Amino acid sequence: MKIFLLSIVFGVLTSNLFAQSPTFKLNYKFIVDEALLKMDEKDMDETQRTIAATAALAMAFQDDDTPIAQVWVNKNWVKAKASLFSDYYELIDKEKDEYYTIYPNDKSYYLNTTQRDKFIGTETNATFISELPIEFIPNQEKEIAGYKCKLAKITLSDSDENSADLNIWYTETLPQAYWGEYGYLKNIPGAALEISTSGLGIQVSDIHPENDIHLFDIPNDFTLIDTPKMEDFPSDEDEQDSLVVTNYELGMNRHAFYDEEKGLYGIKDSEENIITQPKYLSIQPYVNDFSIVSDENYLSGTIDLNGQVIIPIEFQSLYFSEVENCFTFSKNEKYGILDHKGNVIIPNQYDNVSFLKHGYAIVAINEKYGIINNDNKIVVYPTYKYITDHTDNNFIVYDDEKSTYSLYTIKGENLKATYDYISTGNADDLFLVTKNNKYGFINGVGIVIIPIKYDYATTFVGGKTEVMLEGREDSFYLNSKGEEIK
Repeated sequence: MKIFLLSIVFGVLTSNLFAQSPTFKLNYKFIVDEALLKMDEKDMDETQRTIAATAALAMAFQDDDTPIAQVWVNKNWVKAKASLFSDYYELIDKEKDEYYTIYPNDKSYYLNTTQRDKFIGTETNATFISELPIEFIPNQEKEIAGYKCKLAKITLSDSDENSADLNIWYTETLPQAYWGEYGYLKNIPGAALEISTSGLGIQVSDIHPENDIHLFDIPNDFTLIDTPKMEDFPSDEDEQDSLVVTNYELGMNRHAFYDEEKGLYGIKDSEENIITQPKYLSIQPYVNDFSIVSDENYLSGTIDLNGQVIIPIEFQSLYFSEVENCFTFSKNEKYGILDHKGNVIIPNQYDNVSFLKHGYAIVAINEKYGIINNDNKIVVYPTYKYITDHTDNNFIVYDDEKSTYSLYTIKGENLKATYDYISTGNADDLFLVTKNNKYGFINGVGIVIIPIKYDYATTFVGGKTEVMLEGREDSFYLNSKGEEIK
């Protein structure tokens, strides 16, 4: 149990086509309860000695100016890098639920469609931390790196009935950040700024906005590999075996089970009745009474609660958006869009395509970007090097040569504004912009609505944006008119 608890806190850290929301960089450092370092070894039991030794080792390795981990996060992506322990980093496409391990030294990367997670128990009877209940503690607040955080707790118990609390301090004003063996943070409604147990853990020391549009890109000259490099995984044989999830919940009174002989997954109900025999490489949790599955040929489709095929298992890729209620798919190396029933809305004739949103989708043809409507009619001709996002009236273009963003109207393709950075603001007709490292908001015709004077600003959540202003110690909130909310 003692080693397990430590590994939870000090877990292994490990082509962005349509970039969207603002990106924040989180620098993590070790934190240690001073009482651990002051304890006399003769007064410690075995667990306390192990924890104290780990704490001392952590502090010895931590340089005052070097974070133990660096995490970049926005609405759609996470990038995580452990600066002390590895020469690789991890990319997570949150929208597609894909996990990449990038190896810069030999220009390769590995793709995994299963989130890694820590578990308690044995490999055949595992309880993953992400499956454990979370207790959200009311009336508890703590300020970390300028953010007011709330407290969540997960109680961890092993087969010897030892237990400890995993404390997670999080803020809902920053996007969810989960990576590596911190996969359970996917269940926390915001970014975790501190994770600790038994007196030690990691905590964010500082947070900065990032404007690099290529931050989550995989370089074109990197090669996809079939097997992850072993340094990416624990060296202990039993720990490696545990990376195969043998039983996990799918929702809707269904769970997946693993056949070790076949190396495939099937489905059972809560009474252990077999619904589907093991025949899939992967089975995703049920959404709207269907699950996306992939077969031994790496082709994808959907099945219903009874295991019957709904959308034929014939696509090279298949992703679903609950928000837009549609799929993107690829077949014969070309992309298109299906409705929620699997009917073709947009044929697979594009080099890439985004989900339909506001009746439009961004498409790529011969490395140029344009926009089509839901009738597959071109409304913005594919002449742009990179379209990052769109609303119902506007679209945003990134110029990599000038490192600038420009706002255009969809109708008439009229240029309205150019800034260092532009993103949709998640508010009616508002766009987040930066100029000379200052943040503000403009509307769809380029008029400044909220002055570009803030040290940073988030997109609107619940009708408000959180901003910081030079001369004020704490962040505060504005409404869509730029008025401070008390």
